[in-house]
Amino acid sequence: MSNRLQDLTNRIAAIRLQRKAIAAKSGLDESTIGRTLNVATVPLSSTLDRIESVLSAEEIRLARHLATLPHVQAALAADRDASEAA
Repeated sequence: MSNRLQDLTNRIAAIRLQRKAIAAKSGLDESTIGRTLNVATVPLSSTLDRIESVLSAEEIRLARHLATLPHVQAALAADRDASEAA
């Protein structure tokens, strides 16, 4: 498995992004997503680009959502304060 494909697979797992969602947002067939992520085929660079584009957008959406949660804001503020004190 290529480093790029392994990275994509790890990132997808980390945010629990479903293949069906990737397919819907990328315009790729769900079977293409499955074959690519299961290394059943050598993926085209354009296929990986489309998967990565969807994944990046979802990571940004998730990060923005997390930043609105009060406990996350408190943790970030505490981390910022600790860094400034050091």
